[in-house]
Amino acid sequence: MSGRSITSLIRWAEHHVFGVAGQLAAAAPVVLVTMIISHQVGLEPAGKFVVAAGIAAVIFTAASLGLAAFVVVEKLQRFDTRDFLITRAFSAGLVSLAYIAASPFLSIPTELVTLVVIMRLADAAVEMSWGIDIHRLPSDQAMRRYACVNTVKLIATIVPVAFIYFLAGDIIVYLLVGASLSCVFTWYWLYRNAWGDRSFRVGVGQIRRSANLTRGASWFAVSYLVVAFTSNSPRILADHLFAGDMLGVVGVTLSFCTILGMIFLSSWLRWFPKLSHESQFGAKHIMFIMESVSILIILVVAGYAIMPKIVSILFSFEYSDYKLEVRRIILSAVIFMFGMNMTNIFKITKFVWLEPLVSIFSVLISYMIVVYFMGFSIELYLVASGACMAVSALVLSYFVQKDPIYRGAREEAS
Repeated sequence: MSGRSITSLIRWAEHHVFGVAGQLAAAAPVVLVTMIISHQVGLEPAGKFVVAAGIAAVIFTAASLGLAAFVVVEKLQRFDTRDFLITRAFSAGLVSLAYIAASPFLSIPTELVTLVVIMRLADAAVEMSWGIDIHRLPSDQAMRRYACVNTVKLIATIVPVAFIYFLAGDIIVYLLVGASLSCVFTWYWLYRNAWGDRSFRVGVGQIRRSANLTRGASWFAVSYLVVAFTSNSPRILADHLFAGDMLGVVGVTLSFCTILGMIFLSSWLRWFPKLSHESQFGAKHIMFIMESVSILIILVVAGYAIMPKIVSILFSFEYSDYKLEVRRIILSAVIFMFGMNMTNIFKITKFVWLEPLVSIFSVLISYMIVVYFMGFSIELYLVASGACMAVSALVLSYFVQKDPIYRGAREEAS
């Protein structure tokens, strides 16, 4: 192997490690907070927290307006980074107030909803900052910064919990303090990253620019919303299908599975800038698919052999009582997340709207099959949806990018 090949391999490994580390650090706060609540308060409150996190993921994704992906495609030609910052701040602030105001009407304690909202606000700032970085910087540097800021966010969220061992108090209060610290840090990070030379003046002009930005990113927003609803629907449904400790077990297992989803997502984030420059379906697309299939195989093996035991230890429940249910949920969630990852390919095509269309089609078809022919269960729903999304996305993306109309549109745009 030549020196250049070795160097390329090392850079690939470093890039992938930072990508996975960044995604794991991004998902870790919700998982760790779920663990803490499970150990300190109980399984059922932990399950309620997971349900609240699932609802928040959907509404905050809707509020994200797809801006983190749109900035990569738009390349700051009509808007500047401050437009993205201000628009994200307005939309995230509005949904935060709305969710907290609606919490009395939910079967979830208000303090858990508030905790989730603060954590999602921090995530919103990190995601927007990553979008700006991935446009400005080489992808390896952007992923390194993404991993670092998520790690600091994680530390800031969890450190105050240590004081529970020295001072008496409610564990939720310490979690709220930690989440608030991480939120302040991430928004300051975004402010420093996005602030430019244009004077700060939120008036009619800024409102118009934000409205135009929202309109330009509309298909990305729809795509993100549908994907968020699809991916979080199992967590939202859990509150209606289970109760007591079983709700807790199912909820914490689905929360753990978000880490597995982040592993798939890290692969996509690494390939996104490269694939966005390709004029048609080719070798890089195949390499992305092969990498995703490799991740799928590794996670299926680990999900069958060791992950159920790990989940029982992390969330403090009896392994022998729930082993089969936990294993089924993990394996089905891995297939589901693989399918979700495949639909990301549409983001780099002219037909961005195919991503939400494929997701909706897959969920509806899977739901009808599972409900009317097999009897509804979360595991069957996840497997059917994931398989349908994967097949539909791969077949359609191949033909879309082979189409001469699509290639001509890409060449004209470039």
